[in-house]
Amino acid sequence: MATEFLAEAPNPQGLFIQIQQWASANGFQLNGGPKSGNFRGTPGGIEGMFMGEIIGNYTVSGNQITIRVNKNIPADAVAQRLARFGLRLIGAR
Repeated sequence: MATEFLAEAPNPQGLFIQIQQWASANGFQLNGGPKSGNFRGTPGGIEGMFMGEIIGNYTVSGNQITIRVNKNIPADAVAQRLARFGLRLIGAR
């Protein structure tokens, strides 16, 4: 369980598009740009029913993105949801 996640993208030029796709697919309203922003929403599926609304923010540096959220979330679930959009989880705390 973690509240901060570090992910990596193979192509830094496409990273913001991947962030937008990840947010949309997971029920988050994204407010921000290519370098930083915030999001909030309730993920779909059973996880969303149990977790409820998640509020977080992200910052981008090169080909890495740091995601911080207001709830403890299992790192493996985050890794699976990020992987669908070409992002690889490389750290969680």
